[in-house]
Amino acid sequence: MLLARDMADFGYPDFTIEDLHADWATPGLDLERDARVIEAGGEVVASSLLLGDDALIYVHPDACGRGYGTLLREHAEERALERGTAVLRQFIPTGNEAAAPLLLDAGYWPVQHYFRMRIELEELPRHDGGATRPFERDQDEIAVH
Repeated sequence: MLLARDMADFGYPDFTIEDLHADWATPGLDLERDARVIEAGGEVVASSLLLGDDALIYVHPDACGRGYGTLLREHAEERALERGTAVLRQFIPTGNEAAAPLLLDAGYWPVQHYFRMRIELEELPRHDGGATRPFERDQDEIAVH
């Protein structure tokens, strides 16, 4: 289901089984209370995971428009309130044009936009100077902050 969502939003799979396992291994996560799935026709068609202050909600492209995302969003919001979360975030890719108006109607507002950029390593441009060194916390913490 996640891979089908990736294909619809990005045109390629962007989420691995290892990513999913890493999410599930997040300290403090209670899968029974913080995660939900929706089944239809014997298959999982939507899922949500409340990961910290992030509601990660995915609906299979073929199951959109049936209210599954809204149901999962409402559950994530209720669970976030139980946990004492002050602000809840949701990330939506620009390829999922139907999601933004639904979240705006639910009271969410845009905060930031980002681009995920990739480069083939054989096309990597070479730098024109400068040097790197290992990070030294006592020396670099304030400057980096």
